[in-house]
Formats: sequence, structure tokens, C-alpha cells
Amino acid sequence: IYRTKNYFLKIERNVMELTKNSIGFPQLITFNSQGESNYLAMNLLGPNLYDLFDVCDGHFTMQTTLLIGIQMISRIQELHSKNYLHRDIKPENFLIGIGFRSNIIYIIDFGLSKKYKDSKMNHLPYREHRPLTGTTRYASINTHLGIEQSRRDDLESIGYVLIYFLKGNLPWQGLKAGDQKYNRIMEKKLQIPTEVLCYGLPDEIVHYLNYTKNLRFEERPDYRS
Repeated sequence: IYRTKNYFLKIERNVMELTKNSIGFPQLITFNSQGESNYLAMNLLGPNLYDLFDVCDGHFTMQTTLLIGIQMISRIQELHSKNYLHRDIKPENFLIGIGFRSNIIYIIDFGLSKKYKDSKMNHLPYREHRPLTGTTRYASINTHLGIEQSRRDDLESIGYVLIYFLKGNLPWQGLKAGDQKYNRIMEKKLQIPTEVLCYGLPDEIVHYLNYTKNLRFEERPDYRS
């Protein structure tokens, strides 16, 4: 059960209502208001991928990581089909189902989600100087640069999550720079070539990350490539 005084839970409710029949999305039990607070209840799920990664001593096998990646991309494809972006891709926002659904990975936390198409199916406009929304460790380069997020950014973030699972860390983790920390992370992401970031990993990971980085702002990704 989540309770908050702000509007984020209303976004959660909207997304969960749109995805109520979709595989790998939590089921909304109730949403209501009490005074100035909103509260939302959803079905019980298992541990998130960050906690499972910790239990596995900070390492997933290649097979496990690729199977996870396939499901993560499928969830994002479904969310995008509802005209929403997630905008906060990270291991903590993907949970394992319980019981006979323990083989399904669920995506949660839609409080930062945003529609990228309006009711007339017009794509949101390209804009710059936007505040960074999401988790810095996995944020796309364009997000760091202040460019309005679109479908490509969710997919690029998945790439960083998969590299984290395979290597146990990302080169920009642990940077100490006070108020300049976000800038140093951005500089590190800009400076390190994809081939260096993915050194020792299959070529498919390099191809995936380069593909997501080269997508145009309004371009529909090929989720199956």
C-alpha cells in the first residue's frame, strides 16, 4: 500500500488501469483519498531485482541477465504501447512474481511516468533544458543533457541495468564531487566508448546500447531486434 499527498499516485493509478490486463504489470486493488492524502493498494509481489542481485553476491549469469533483459524490454514495449514512458528504469522497479507467477518479472513505480503521445496521437515536442528525471546511475545520456525523454531513453537505461548485472558495477558509480556529482557522471558516460563500457561482454550488448543511443527522438524502437 502506498500513501502520499502529491499527484504521483494518480499517475500510478492511470497506468495500472491501462495495463490491468497486461502480463508483468501489478494489479490495482483500490485507489482512494482521505483528506489531503491519496492511497493505493496493489497485489503482493516478490523481491526486486536489486535485492536478488545482492543475494547472488552482486553477479548474475549471462543466461539469467539475458532472460531478465528480454522481459524488461517486453514490459517497456507494453508500457510504450499505452503511450506512456516509465522514466525511472532501475533494478528496484522490477519485481519477481510469487507462486505460479514466479517466472514473471513485474514492472512497478509509475509515479514518474509521462505520456509521450496526446489523445490525437501527436508525439510530445522535442525540448531542451529539462530537469533530470529518474535515477542518475541508469539515466540515458540525453536525459543528462536535459533533452526531453522519449522511448529511446527507457531502452538505453535498460542497457545500463544489464551491464550492471553482468559486471557488478558501472564506471560512474561512487564518484565523489559534491554538487558536481551529476555533471561528473554525465561526463563519464559521454567520454567512455560503448565498446569500452561493454568490454568482455557479448557483441549483442554493444549493438543494443549503440542502437538505443542512435534512435531519433520520435522514432519507434524495434523492440525485437
